[in-house]
Parts: sequence; C-alpha cells; structure tokens
Amino acid sequence: MNDPVPPTSVDSKVAKPVQFSLRTILLVTAAFALSVAWYQKHTRLIEARSTAAMLASRARLLEIDDPSKITAVARLPTKIDETVFEVAIPNRSKTGRGHRICLTLEGLGAEFSLTQKKFPHPSTRLELTPGPHTIEVRHHKPASRAAAGQHEIELVIDGKVADRLVRPAVWFTTQVTSSSAVANCRSFDPDQRVELLRRRFLVDGNVVPSPTQANLENGILLWIERAK
Repeated sequence: MNDPVPPTSVDSKVAKPVQFSLRTILLVTAAFALSVAWYQKHTRLIEARSTAAMLASRARLLEIDDPSKITAVARLPTKIDETVFEVAIPNRSKTGRGHRICLTLEGLGAEFSLTQKKFPHPSTRLELTPGPHTIEVRHHKPASRAAAGQHEIELVIDGKVADRLVRPAVWFTTQVTSSSAVANCRSFDPDQRVELLRRRFLVDGNVVPSPTQANLENGILLWIERAK
C-alpha cells in the first residue's frame, strides 16, 4: 500500500475561495435595497418639486413679497375671453390716500400707446380697500353685429359686479391687440400707475384714419392708481 503524499509548498499557496455567511449576504442585500429605495424616493421628490414649481408658475399665483407695494398678476384663463387679475393693495398713505381701479373704453390711440404717460379719462373708477382683491373684466358681445346690438362691459370686484358699461356695436372691431404688464406676478411702487390690461380695437385696415381718429381708438384699458 502506498503512503499518502504530503502536500507540497505549491499546493499550500493555492488561494481558497472567498466564503460569506448567510447573515452577511442578507445584510448586504438589505443595504443595497435601502440605497435603491432612497435614490428612487429622492428622485421622485425632486421631480415633484420641479413639477410643483412649474405649475405654480403657470398658475400665476399672487405672491406678496412687500406689503407696502401694489402686487398684481393676471390669472391664467380657463375659458375663452376670461380676463381676471389678482391684486394686493397696500395700506393708505400717511395723508390718507388710498387706491382706485380705473376702466376706460375710449382713447387708446397711437398717442397713448407711444407715450405711456398720459392716460385717457376713465369711464369709471372705484375705490379699492387695502388687501387682496380679485378683479375681472367681462365683455358680453351681441349675438350679431347688427346696428341694434350692444356690447356690455362689466367690472367685477371680488365676485360682485361693481359697474356695467354699454357701448354700441360699432364700438368694437375684430382687429384686436392685447397686452398686460402683469402677465407674471409683479410688485409696483404704491404711487405708480399699474396697467392691468390694454386691449385695443384697431380701426379697419382698409380705411386710413385721420390723426384725430388714430388717437381715439376704442378698447378696454384697466389700471390701478393712487386716489387723489
């Protein structure tokens, strides 16, 4: 019978396979799963915050940074021809002067649009108490452009019709330009005029208006100013 061969020095140098206990494998697996779960949750949180910021921007929320200033923003319309503004009016001045909302339907011609200094005489103006308000302009058009048809323009403050103006069918044209200084939330000096809406009804392009006619274009101009 042959005797067993003793191990040589070469055999003793062969590395043994690394072995892990079942407990170690479970701990590593659990740690990896927790890391993946945290990463996914963190990613979803970042995406949610980004989406919320985007929606807030699109919703045009009224954000009051300085209560001593006028803050205003045009609300994102949810239906055709909807014109709504959220505004915040500061407290009265030391002399007791407050603010008022002004609306005019004539005099939005070239002279006004170029100078931006001289505002037309308002068709109506109403006092605004300090604090937040929702201001809306509703334009009810006649069923047809017949001579008997009339346009009704309502100034709505905090859900209540504060004033109603009526204009004949010829007051309106289909060529319209519209702009607002508060498409995004902005703050203004309390003594500054704040133009909320300027909607001009341009004269017929086939008719060359006289200089006087060009300065008397109809439309809807809405602004806030310091009461005198």
